[in-house]
Amino acid sequence: MGSLSDIDFESHVTQPSKRRKVNGFGLDAYQVGAIIRLRVKNFQNTGLSEFQLNPRLNFIVGPNGSGKSSFVNAVCLGLGGKLEWIAKEQLQLKDFIRNGCDNSFIEIEFKGAETDETLTVKRSFNLTNRSTWTLNGKETTEKMVKERCKELNIQLDNLCQFLPQERVSRFSELKPEQVLYNVLRSYGNGELLEDHKQLIELEKEQINVSQQIKEAITTIDELKFQNLKLKSQVSRYQEYQKIKDNIMLHRNLKPFVELEDLALEAKEYRTEYHEKKKALQEFTDHIKEITQQFQNKDDLYIECEKEVRDIKSLIDEQQQKVFSLEKKLENYDDQIDKWEGEKPSMLRKIEGNRQQLQDIKAALKDSMDEMQSLMKEINEVVSSPADLETKLRELHDERKGISAHESQIVVKLQDIEKTKERELKDQADQVRSDEQALSKIRSDKIFLLDQSNEVDLKRAVLFFRENKTSLNLDGKIFEPAILSVNVDDRFATHLEKCVPRNTLLAFTCVDAKTLKYCQDILRNRVKVNVPLRVAPSEPRIRNRLTHEQLKEFGFSGYLSDFITGEQAVVDMLISNAFLDVVPVSLTNLEPKILEKLSIKDAQGNIRFRNIMEGRQFHELRVSSYGSRQVFSKVSFINDKPRWFTAPVDMDRISRQQQKLEREQARLKQLQEEYEELKRDRPRLKEELEQLTASKTAVLKSISQFKKLKTRHEQISQSVQWQTDQVKKLQSHLSHDKFKRFNELNQKISDTTWKKVEHLRQIKHCIEELHDLKTRLVVKELKRIEEKNRKLALEKLNGEISAQVQNRKNEAEKALDEYSKRRSVVKVKQKELQKLVAELEPSLKERLGKLTESLKKKGQLTMTRLNNQISMLDARLPNVGSFSEASTQKLRLNEDKISQLEELLPTWNSTLESLKAKLTSIQNVWVPKLETIVNQLSTKFTKVFHFNGREGEIHLVKGKTFSEWKIHLVVKFTPSQVSSVFSSTRHSGGEKSFTTAMFLSTLQSFTQSPFRIVDEINQGLDETAEAYVHKLIIETSCYDKEDGTNPTQYFLITPKLLTNLTYHRNMSTHCIFSGRWYHQSGNTLGKGVASRYVEEAQ
Repeated sequence: MGSLSDIDFESHVTQPSKRRKVNGFGLDAYQVGAIIRLRVKNFQNTGLSEFQLNPRLNFIVGPNGSGKSSFVNAVCLGLGGKLEWIAKEQLQLKDFIRNGCDNSFIEIEFKGAETDETLTVKRSFNLTNRSTWTLNGKETTEKMVKERCKELNIQLDNLCQFLPQERVSRFSELKPEQVLYNVLRSYGNGELLEDHKQLIELEKEQINVSQQIKEAITTIDELKFQNLKLKSQVSRYQEYQKIKDNIMLHRNLKPFVELEDLALEAKEYRTEYHEKKKALQEFTDHIKEITQQFQNKDDLYIECEKEVRDIKSLIDEQQQKVFSLEKKLENYDDQIDKWEGEKPSMLRKIEGNRQQLQDIKAALKDSMDEMQSLMKEINEVVSSPADLETKLRELHDERKGISAHESQIVVKLQDIEKTKERELKDQADQVRSDEQALSKIRSDKIFLLDQSNEVDLKRAVLFFRENKTSLNLDGKIFEPAILSVNVDDRFATHLEKCVPRNTLLAFTCVDAKTLKYCQDILRNRVKVNVPLRVAPSEPRIRNRLTHEQLKEFGFSGYLSDFITGEQAVVDMLISNAFLDVVPVSLTNLEPKILEKLSIKDAQGNIRFRNIMEGRQFHELRVSSYGSRQVFSKVSFINDKPRWFTAPVDMDRISRQQQKLEREQARLKQLQEEYEELKRDRPRLKEELEQLTASKTAVLKSISQFKKLKTRHEQISQSVQWQTDQVKKLQSHLSHDKFKRFNELNQKISDTTWKKVEHLRQIKHCIEELHDLKTRLVVKELKRIEEKNRKLALEKLNGEISAQVQNRKNEAEKALDEYSKRRSVVKVKQKELQKLVAELEPSLKERLGKLTESLKKKGQLTMTRLNNQISMLDARLPNVGSFSEASTQKLRLNEDKISQLEELLPTWNSTLESLKAKLTSIQNVWVPKLETIVNQLSTKFTKVFHFNGREGEIHLVKGKTFSEWKIHLVVKFTPSQVSSVFSSTRHSGGEKSFTTAMFLSTLQSFTQSPFRIVDEINQGLDETAEAYVHKLIIETSCYDKEDGTNPTQYFLITPKLLTNLTYHRNMSTHCIFSGRWYHQSGNTLGKGVASRYVEEAQ
């Protein structure tokens, strides 16, 4: 086994290829079938025009009569569409040729199915209505063009994909069955529509075959009345033999299937090993440069450290030198100042020294007499004057000790009276605050909005919690029911089933005025769109059964009986969902009770429209036709609630609980300390009084000794000074005054020159010191940078080493698992070869056929095989066993009816085949269709929720597949009752808005090459039109949730409102044909087009 480095990973890497660009976009930005370019000549009122189209969103804009719809007509006719699809069935092809011209052509380039493939279709026609077709420059036929369009899922006859202006109104006239048909056509490549057609055909064929079998069986039963029992025995005998044979065959196949499972498992581990090995090598190559950097990480840092130490040493030496020079300079200044000061007074002092000497001698004699008197007084207290200082220090130390002890006691008393009491009170307040916060967290269910990704609703809830009082909304608006209402856990899922989702998530306002005020706040300040409802001003009084009568039927009560919380919210739920007349039972009711509840009274009414029993939800309705029978629609109630669950945000609760425990422990500690200090307070006060008395006595002694010391020092100093003065004056008088004066001048001159020299040295040292400090800052920054780099590389190296080791371990583990599986496979292969050699040829052939059959069905696994054997074993006791004598006796009697006997098995086989095929398709088609409709309904509900509008998409299942349909259920004001969308019930603006919302929903979920909509915004007010415009941009200019490109979208409109939202992934094409076209020439220069639009307006 080689190392990971021996594998050539580069040979397995696909090199990226250069992508072709068109219209400034990469070709891969266009969906397969999307239109890249459209070019027409002499078509309607256009001479020559070409559109370079955006792969996402294209606005075709121009005034009425400018030729916007020519683009729609060109797409339809250029791809082989019928004139009736653009409501031009009364015209001929020649009517689309421009006046005064003999021929015309339409050229369309669109994205092909292959990489970097484009297809260009060109249709040329003349006044004889004759058309010629080319595909990529080669002559072709209209049939071939239509087939290529079908391959690319281009459906011009589908109103959900191609909606010209003349057919916008027809969308609302579509029957619900047609809406389903068009949705199925728009999804994927039309595979769901083909399945639907096949289900309808299979269902019809099944009914016909069943009728044939029924008639044949009736005839055979009449002929074989006596042989019925024998036939049953023979049939069961044959089935018994067949089952036994199948069991034997399946059991013989088990070793082969076991080997197949082991080989597949070994292959998976081998693939996993190679993938992990490749990932390890790529990771190792990626970190080579980082590893090299880590090896050199210490060199630069050590070098920087050395340079910093050297510079610091030089700085210290230089600073010491400057300090020494400055010290000498100060000495020179002091000497010069002193000598200069002596010169003026020197002569005067010489004259006065003699008189001063006499006066000082007299004063010295008086001081000596006073000193003798003081020494007598000192000897009475201490043995000598030197002991005064010692005694005074002892008294000061004693005073300091007393003061320190006194301060400690005072601090303790203040701590008891102020600090500890305040700290204890603050801690108690903090504990109460934390307890309240923990209680609030345990009851708050707002985290449910995070789990459901209801970001806008959470923002709205938090906004009103913070600003409700400032907005004067206290008691006027209440949070959504999922946060403000509590429901008995047993009936939580019943409430969620009965109340629409938007109502559960809606805020409740006390009146319509408050609702309008809150809508404005949410739209303008919070920038969110969430549902709001109005609580009824007074509860409705309904004619309903009493609770005792309900219990007689087996009900627990009405659903409203199990709801508590904000009364306004509860009243709103009851008003909107009629919860006070919906009976509920936790157990299933008896069929006879349900039947009794379905009986109409004398006035033709039923007791309840909705009933909840067990996990089932019954919707009872009275038919509007014929005999007005009562029919029921049953749906299931979820086992677990989505919204009304116990609020368990364990992370927040745990953090708050830990904080509360810490604060409680701190409070307990403070209480113990406070009680201990309170008990110690009397003793401290007594001790403080004793210390105060001792301190007073010590201070008195200190004052006495200080006075003695002060007097002794003063007299001693006076005697010493007088003695020194006598000596000094005598010395001065003994020298020549002129000689002293000259020496003084010479000293001043010499010292001044020394001072100048030192100043030059100080200047030079300071300059060098400044340079050294600058170098030190630079080197310090460099050292810090290298240190951070070293630490980062050390941390990164540790993480990289751990990742490399983990990847090696994973690769080695996968290799070990693969080796084990491969060894087991080899052993099993040898055992199986011996077993095959012992099998009979006929058994080998049957086993081979069974293996191929199971492989095609994807059932060649041990689990499927064991399940099949168990099912066959279980059938044997039910079939029973009979002797062959019954078969011989029956054969004698069946000669008379052999013809019907031969036909009947064929028909039965055909019927079973039809049923199996229908069930097979249905089991895949129905869940997929339900998922698609649910996704469409969720999206439709979200986009339709605008200014009080609400809408849903319902899948209605008919008795036969041909009767399945889709209902668009809408309402346009909160006071309206939801109704099925139709052309007769709704206004033009409502039809346009619904059509736009439905097409926008399809834009997000269906995969059509392009979608063309002509003037769908007609009839909408400006607010709705701006909303539709924004929604079209959101669904067309951004990638889908699965990361794929959205369907290419064309919106033809005569105008665009101001202040609309625009996006870089959209293009606007302005039309200036007809009377809007520039008459003075064939072309418009730069800027001319906008000028002519302004003139036209």
